[in-house]
Amino acid sequence: QAQQQARGCRVEMFGNLCCCTNDEEERVQNISLLDQEGYASTNGGNGTFTFGVVRQGVDAALGVGLDCLGSRSLYVCSIPAGMDSPIQKANERAARDRQLRVGDFIVEVNGLGDNVPNMIAEIQARRELLMRVSRPLEFNITVDRRGGSLSCGITYDSKAGISLVIETVNPGAVESWNQENPDKQVLPGDRIVAVNGKAGTSGQLLDMITTADSIVDLRIARPSSLNERC
Repeated sequence: QAQQQARGCRVEMFGNLCCCTNDEEERVQNISLLDQEGYASTNGGNGTFTFGVVRQGVDAALGVGLDCLGSRSLYVCSIPAGMDSPIQKANERAARDRQLRVGDFIVEVNGLGDNVPNMIAEIQARRELLMRVSRPLEFNITVDRRGGSLSCGITYDSKAGISLVIETVNPGAVESWNQENPDKQVLPGDRIVAVNGKAGTSGQLLDMITTADSIVDLRIARPSSLNERC
């Protein structure tokens, strides 16, 4: 059976990262990544780039919601519009193809990467932040649960998440897909960002999986920078 664990690990861990109101968070949660203008294509879009942010002090909100589940990267789950925030100002200065977007992965902060706690600590401690951002590499898979579960260990942000993090791949539906499709394997750390063509909050994605027919289409996302290393 799939192990599903809800974890509230996002901006509450480091509250200076987001200053969303409840209304703004609700609106952001309803954004469909698949419909968002300029969202990364399945080939990873523009790959990786550096993104600099300067704020007045370490206690100043950045104006971004980050999902810190997983061990190697931070996932951008919201950027509220209409805010005079450091993130918004940095996006206004940046070229369109170098702007931070919902669905991006932050894989390095001030030279520190591959370790989420270290990146969080650096964000908390520094006024000036140079982030290495990776556009998502996305692909679709189709699995047959045969009346059972996906047979994956899944964690998710229960409050403002827009994805499900695959922690482990156990014997079952997804492992069978991996064996039959070695060029499109699902790996620990990947994120489910849409189910049967629909995006949503983490809770909605989980509900769509559990109530779907045996055959389920999943859209998987990971940092495109992982493929660049290969």
